Amino acid sequence: MSRAPRDCITELVAAHATGKRDPKLLEVINRFAWSLFHDPLEAPPGVQMTALERDLFILRTCGGFGGMSDVELLLQHQMNPMLMASVTVEAALQDMFR
Repeated sequence: MSRAPRDCITELVAAHATGKRDPKLLEVINRFAWSLFHDPLEAPPGVQMTALERDLFILRTCGGFGGMSDVELLLQHQMNPMLMASVTVEAALQDMFR
């Protein structure tokens, strides 16, 4: 049985509050906090990507292309100039109605 992400982050914050200062713990807490205030399609801090890598990241994040390899997905990206526009609009709509 898996736990909800909220339960996990609550445990991490509780560990931090008791004085635990493990760098991995701090990184997870910082990334979670960052994700609450930024666009879900924006790469986290410290992640350097080319424009094509960023597009692939966005396409993978949206979850609609799970059965495709990176090569197939990048081929779709190159052949369909509206793919990124439709994916980012769909992601914005989903975020707006969460």
